[in-house]
Amino acid sequence: MTDLLDTRWDRCKASIEKQISAEDAATWLAALQLREVHPQQIVLGGVPNSFCKNRIVARFQPLIVENLRACFPDIPFDSDPVLELRVATEAQASPTAGPGHPTSPSPDVNPADAETRHGVHHTLETLLPYPGNESALHFARQVADKPGQRFNPLLVVGATGLGKSHLLQALGNELSRRHPPWSIAYRSGEAFKNEVLDAITRRRMQPLRDFYRSLDALLVDDLEFLLVSPKAQEELLHTFDSLHRRRRQLVFSVDRYPRAMGGLHPTLRSRLEAGLMVELAPPDAPSRYRFALVRARAEGIQLSPEVAQLLAERITHDLRQLEGAVVRLGAYAALYNQPITLEFAECHAAPLFDPDPQRAGIPAAREAVLERVADRFGLTVRVLKGRSRSPNIAGARRIAVHLLKTVGSCSYAEIGATLGNRAHSTMVHAHHTLLAEMNQDDHLKRAVMRMAEKLAYRGRGDA
Repeated sequence: MTDLLDTRWDRCKASIEKQISAEDAATWLAALQLREVHPQQIVLGGVPNSFCKNRIVARFQPLIVENLRACFPDIPFDSDPVLELRVATEAQASPTAGPGHPTSPSPDVNPADAETRHGVHHTLETLLPYPGNESALHFARQVADKPGQRFNPLLVVGATGLGKSHLLQALGNELSRRHPPWSIAYRSGEAFKNEVLDAITRRRMQPLRDFYRSLDALLVDDLEFLLVSPKAQEELLHTFDSLHRRRRQLVFSVDRYPRAMGGLHPTLRSRLEAGLMVELAPPDAPSRYRFALVRARAEGIQLSPEVAQLLAERITHDLRQLEGAVVRLGAYAALYNQPITLEFAECHAAPLFDPDPQRAGIPAAREAVLERVADRFGLTVRVLKGRSRSPNIAGARRIAVHLLKTVGSCSYAEIGATLGNRAHSTMVHAHHTLLAEMNQDDHLKRAVMRMAEKLAYRGRGDA
């Protein structure tokens, strides 16, 4: 049985590593070992310390469970199996739980239960307010006061890394706290899509429909992941109508406004746009500084004001990336048993930094940006400005939009004019799409950053 566990776990880790960066895989998952797997409980060992345990649970638990389901199709997992991570010193002391003796029950998914059980408990009070999210927090509190009566649905719009998931989880926890009898479900768009497709395959759609349509509140995060599945969109539409008729609360998050979501069911788009759409904007520098210190305290990391200021100045658009820099510094400080000085932070957080603002100098000329991108992809500037939508050209065009915005300091209207008189909304969509792609693909991110640095040097006359 041990050999079977090891073989399947190796396959599971290989699958996970394709979905995250190589650095994250090496830092957090390399030492994990699969000890036990039961329908109600999964036990992983080999965790170096409690710090790593908390980070693995917070960042990778859904991914681990999802891939284990795929690698163990013969095990009828519960809807929300308990994931237990054992630190090396806990391995011998922890009692072994057999199939009939899980460490805790596995209820229907409830964001408050699930987050509390796994040690990550977001609330509306603990979310750090800043000018870009104050409106969203205000309306979320009103939804919690009178769910199903005001702002239904509530649609949170924002680019990757600005806290949409945390806000939805916090709202779910608040609804659960204020309305204990309520049945509440929090799902990612990817999880909802997979549930629907799995139920169709197994011919188990009616139980799934009964579950979702009996809820008192449904929160779906990253709704854009449903764009690839018309079936999942159709099920969500019918679920939406059923819950809305009963005045049950609906909350969604997306990375762009519905009208910019190609492939979204027209009726579902209409339903979403009939609710309250509120946008999350990137935090300003003081907010980023406070966020770095708050996250460091929460992780038990000693971070000086000077280092927090450095992170706030060098990571400007993505709170998740800023959080990752804090965690990375804490991990490397523990590894090398060194304090986090400015020099240490400059060295070990550098891969997460934006291009050095001191090197930006004079904004690069628009044509220089287009020439650099066209040359990188073996295209001409004329083709880049043209109407072709081939994947290679469209990808190059998205990079051009990003560079024109960040290095060239252009507005979206100016970018649209530069790229063949394209619409403002099209440029916003292209930029948000590239940011999401860069967040998932480290190779692409590094390539874009290198191009930005070269263009910045050129703007200074150094190249």
